[in-house]
Amino acid sequence: MLLSFSLSPFTPDMQILSDTLRFLSNIWERMRKCIHNSPSPSTWTMQNGLHVCANCNYTFVGNFCPRCGQSRHGGNRLTIRLTLKRAFDVWGLGNRSLPRTILHLFYRPGFMIQDYLKGKRQAYFPPFKMLFLLTALYTTILYYLPSAQEGLLDSDIFNTNIITETKEETQITQSFLQQATYYIKFFLKTCTEHRAAALILIHSLFAISTFLLFRHSPSLPKLSISEHFFSQIFISCQLLTLSILVDIITRNTSQYLFYSIPNLLILAIVCYDYWQLYGYSLIRTLWKTLLSFLFSFLVLSVICIALACYLLSETISNAHL
Repeated sequence: MLLSFSLSPFTPDMQILSDTLRFLSNIWERMRKCIHNSPSPSTWTMQNGLHVCANCNYTFVGNFCPRCGQSRHGGNRLTIRLTLKRAFDVWGLGNRSLPRTILHLFYRPGFMIQDYLKGKRQAYFPPFKMLFLLTALYTTILYYLPSAQEGLLDSDIFNTNIITETKEETQITQSFLQQATYYIKFFLKTCTEHRAAALILIHSLFAISTFLLFRHSPSLPKLSISEHFFSQIFISCQLLTLSILVDIITRNTSQYLFYSIPNLLILAIVCYDYWQLYGYSLIRTLWKTLLSFLFSFLVLSVICIALACYLLSETISNAHL
């Protein structure tokens, strides 16, 4: 009785202490379960950074789908901001800037093409897309400016009536001259109306010539013919941009067929591009550039002669019939 009486004053304190310890024990148990069941940092990233591609329904982590390449924001609704961004991307004003690429083509053209061929392509505008955009801009400028090429097509050079009045030609020769004149005018008109396709065909010949002449260059040895072709597309964009600037400044289109700049200036620009791109000395680069122009001119001449022979044979066969 005496012991129980003496402990009775401490009974409430012991109860409070017991409840406190039980409460702390429960908190610790919950914390232990949370720590034990909590995911690792990598698992947390997987769970919270998981995306489903709106295009192919592939589940991925990151900013772009590894299956189709679409951005994780590609499935967002089309807003005014997104519409303007897409419009700027089409005209080369987005991340892969067209003006920046053209600027590199002017002050370091060969080194820029070299970077592109070595794999640094994300920073530069795609060459074929740039060629078609510049061609569209150039065609628009030609539409509003007076052209000297119309006078070239209508000049006395292609007038067969003068030839037939001054000389007594046979009927076969007259027919051949008329057909040849028609095809020459048709070729020139097609080149002016479809300038991008004509430039691609012309620079394809230069790609073959550079493949034969610069295949053992110090900077880029053993390039494939496709890589030479891509370098020619960049050079065409460079010359086309310069032609646009010349036409805007002079307010008149030139009488030249493909570019609005003299042929000697084109030769100097191309030689400078090759000098930076292939790494030869300046004298050797000039010599190889002249050979490249000569090779392309000879191939075009052979094509024209073959076409003339075909027209002559057709004319003779029709005359005999």
